[in-house]
Amino acid sequence: MRFRVILFDLDGTLIDSGPIIVASMRHASVTVLGQEPDEDRVKAAIGGQGLIAQMRDLDPDRVDELIEVYRAHNEPLHATLEAFEGIPELLVELQRRGHQLGIVTAKRVATVELAFARLPFLRELTDVLVGAEDTERHKPDPDPVLEALRRIGARPQEAVYALQLLQRAFDEYFTTVAEYNRAQFELFHALGYPAREVVQFRPPGEAGPVDTARPPYLPPVGNGPPPATR
Repeated sequence: MRFRVILFDLDGTLIDSGPIIVASMRHASVTVLGQEPDEDRVKAAIGGQGLIAQMRDLDPDRVDELIEVYRAHNEPLHATLEAFEGIPELLVELQRRGHQLGIVTAKRVATVELAFARLPFLRELTDVLVGAEDTERHKPDPDPVLEALRRIGARPQEAVYALQLLQRAFDEYFTTVAEYNRAQFELFHALGYPAREVVQFRPPGEAGPVDTARPPYLPPVGNGPPPATR
């Protein structure tokens, strides 16, 4: 078995918590700040760096008050929480095949327990849980994932994290490239250059050098453990 450990995020991955998060964010913003939040930004932050970062985005000077109002509104709403379709069956099948399952989330453990109380199968099938208070740094930093692997006794090459983060990075990268290209064409069009000249204006040159050095924020590899085997 190549990946004996499979780690999942919670919000927007295993549970459909988006509606109650949006409702509570709106309630907190309207109650404390007297204004509607940007719903698209709220939705985009679900499953991200956590509640403190979301509230800091609303008003960095009133984070504590916003969090208090949010939690008072949000916690009772967990009684309405549902898992995404197919998730219970998926987790049961993965465990049957011998995988160890974990949840890595920016939520507090106490809040995760509310989800467990509503959806007991999550507690039963989760071998390791890492919440917001378990590491000093949070997503996108790798510390929470590494902490989950430490607790479960697994090496990074034996684990796979839910692909939503990879898909998000893929989408953001190609969206950025598309926006850059569109801006270039709009600029040349405004300057009076036809499309043919835009294409030929700067033909591709020689391939540039690529820095293959390991990024300084990653731990040293050294010789490392032997590769995982099936």
